[in-house]
Amino acid sequence: MSDEIKEVSVESYGSRIMNSIKGVAVGLVLFCASFAILWWNEGNIVEEKAALKEMQSQHIPVKAQEPDSKNNGKLIHTSAALKSTDKIGDGRYLKPGPWLKLESKVEMYQWTEEKDTKTEKKTGGSKTTETTYRYKLDWAEGRIDSSQFKKTLGHENPKLAVEASKHQVENVQFGKFDGREVLERISPSTKLKLTESQLLKPDSVKIVDSKIYIPVSPGRQSPQIGDVRISYNILNPGDYSVMATQVKSDSKSNPSFQEFSASNGKTKFLIEKGILTPKSMLKSAEDSAKTMTMILRFVGFLVMAFGIGLVLNPFATLLDVLPIFGSLGRGAIGIFSVVVAGTLSTITIIVAMIAHNPLLLAGATILIVGGIAFYIKQKSSRVHSPQPQVNKLPNSPIQPGKDVDASRKEAA
Repeated sequence: MSDEIKEVSVESYGSRIMNSIKGVAVGLVLFCASFAILWWNEGNIVEEKAALKEMQSQHIPVKAQEPDSKNNGKLIHTSAALKSTDKIGDGRYLKPGPWLKLESKVEMYQWTEEKDTKTEKKTGGSKTTETTYRYKLDWAEGRIDSSQFKKTLGHENPKLAVEASKHQVENVQFGKFDGREVLERISPSTKLKLTESQLLKPDSVKIVDSKIYIPVSPGRQSPQIGDVRISYNILNPGDYSVMATQVKSDSKSNPSFQEFSASNGKTKFLIEKGILTPKSMLKSAEDSAKTMTMILRFVGFLVMAFGIGLVLNPFATLLDVLPIFGSLGRGAIGIFSVVVAGTLSTITIIVAMIAHNPLLLAGATILIVGGIAFYIKQKSSRVHSPQPQVNKLPNSPIQPGKDVDASRKEAA
């Protein structure tokens, strides 16, 4: 079932010019912000590597089954099984099971709104926008607020009968350590394959595609507005490796963990699934930091290019008196923005890399100072060097004011 409505609006040439001029301020802010992003990013990766290097030199390998209070306040590396004797369920539909974490995802069959916009520029600079709103019944997570729809009449969504929930065990062990801090940092990502034996009330609900299905009207074959289905993600017990600072637990005799604070202020709490060596964990953390650095470099470039485009957009809008000129103008601005942003981003990244790296900064300073000194010395030597003089050949028969032929005749 679907329906749609259309809305047409016209924006005058003058209004478009004014809006594009207002966008210049936003563009300037984005342009300036891009430099801050790129500069901070290069400094951050240097600090990340320094923190990881510090962890490499300071960590102490310990056995999770034999924690020692003497290591409180020290960075340790250990591996163990994260497990619990507790069981958890959602308290309404699912029986308690041997999971460490349980998260439910609730979907409702409800009205959804899709928006499709088409614009057309007219000769003279005005712009016509046609927006089509389409409505259809479909499954969507949570409840969509139908009061925000363009057309609410006939598309009202009912209240959600079941809310999503999160659960985790209260007592969890990591060897002889209190494992709560470890558990807090791990997300449930395994989809639970439901069976009827796991349901608290198997007669009141049914399972469809490994999801609990709760119909508004039992017995219907097709979904009806308001129907709900629930799926679950779980975290099972398993082996994990941890690099963090050992501390005394607040409420238990077993020690616990907290983030390691490096000398540069960076805090780290490394967790990896499986039994891993410190070298492997640190390499994984460094690779993740490098990946994030590359992503932020690209983000900085995009922000800069978009900012330049907004600053120059009024010129393209002026050309929209004839739409083809406006399109050509926007194409040229787009190319210009990408080229300039690419150049400035590259320069900013290189300068920031040098500025945040003491060795590179020292090397660059030596090269610059040396280059300036060499240039000054060369220029000074040219100024003070004596002018070349013409030496006369001894006993030369050639006298000033006489050409070669005349000299030859006299000689004959």
